[in-house]
Amino acid sequence: SYGCYLAITTIGGRGAIVYNGRKFYRKLPYNFAGGVIDTTGAGDIFHGAFAYQYMKTKNVEDAVKFANITAGLSTQNVGVKNSYPKLDEVMKYYEQAQ
Repeated sequence: SYGCYLAITTIGGRGAIVYNGRKFYRKLPYNFAGGVIDTTGAGDIFHGAFAYQYMKTKNVEDAVKFANITAGLSTQNVGVKNSYPKLDEVMKYYEQAQ
């Protein structure tokens, strides 16, 4: 009723749920060989990465894919300060992902 056409919530290791104004759908997370070391900040990193990619592409599916990869990579290190992945690292996985 407030005119929201897009809502996303992260659900930890189960990915994210997206509402695009018409339907709900779930996007699974990307799993990395190193496993999960620390999830601190992963949700915030997901939302920041989503906003970054969505502003570039205006494509929800693309932005969620980018955000899932970025958040997944952020769980590979201990602590928030060390967990921000570099853009070239994210793009390496992004280009390989389906």
